[in-house]
Amino acid sequence: MGGDTYDDNSNDWVVATNATLLAGKGYIALGAGADMPFNTNYDSGTFTQSIHFDANKVNNGELTTTLVNDADASTTYGDNLVGNPYPSAIDAILLYKAAENNPSGTPVISSTAYFWTHDTPVANHPAGIWTYNFDNTDYAPLNLATGAGTQAHATGAPAPSRFIASGQGFIVQYNPSATGTLTFKNSMRISNENNHFLKSSNEEPDALWLNMTDETGLFRQIFVGFYPEYSDSFDVADSPKMPYIDLPEFYSLALGSNEELAIQGLSAFDTEKTIPLGVTFTNDGTYQIGIEHTTGVFNEGQNIYLEDL
Repeated sequence: MGGDTYDDNSNDWVVATNATLLAGKGYIALGAGADMPFNTNYDSGTFTQSIHFDANKVNNGELTTTLVNDADASTTYGDNLVGNPYPSAIDAILLYKAAENNPSGTPVISSTAYFWTHDTPVANHPAGIWTYNFDNTDYAPLNLATGAGTQAHATGAPAPSRFIASGQGFIVQYNPSATGTLTFKNSMRISNENNHFLKSSNEEPDALWLNMTDETGLFRQIFVGFYPEYSDSFDVADSPKMPYIDLPEFYSLALGSNEELAIQGLSAFDTEKTIPLGVTFTNDGTYQIGIEHTTGVFNEGQNIYLEDL
């Protein structure tokens, strides 16, 4: 992938023609006749494509995939599309925290993964620079350290969780100061969690999901959760939001950091905690912030206050 966001402007992706698929590497199916640039099949609204996988056996045992550094030198981590190589779900927390993926205590990947939901139809790019344009708001983030995730859209798929289904692809960010491989092991595999690629976890922290909406159908969601093992400062329990260009933004801020977060993990809950929230408005209108749902102590009558400064 290139360093110019997760879009499709002709240099982010490489066509895998008659390729042998590599275990652990992620692949994207773009639809009928989807060469680069896309042909006119997209104009007709026809997106059907038949993808056939033919293998003599399923994957088992320890597997590694090579990670590459991003071309954008302004970022610390490089973007890589990977995927669950097993015929069963894997635990994202076990993948992130495995000793093989933390050589000398340095994580191979950052603690944020992004899952593509494709809730928004492909459209012509308004500037005419590229043939077709995807929407960054269709990425749902997951924090790999805590298993917390947020929805991309109100009417789309649910928020991702720590259980990643068989064959599911996702974007991770590679740390170039660590080793260049990501390791998958049988010990990361989970049974009975493979019926949906974005399934909820049964382990519930003290947490709340906040939505910002408007009358046009705008939807932005952030997560704030409390974990005794993490801090109020920016750390691995925090996941930056996906960048949106010229669109309204909604995020929280970690103590001492300017990172705009979609997922924020704080230290253990107490009633004196204050969490700064940020918004960016690109259009006039009426915007609402509300609680989508809660877990833990917030389901036991704990009050939550929103202060407008």
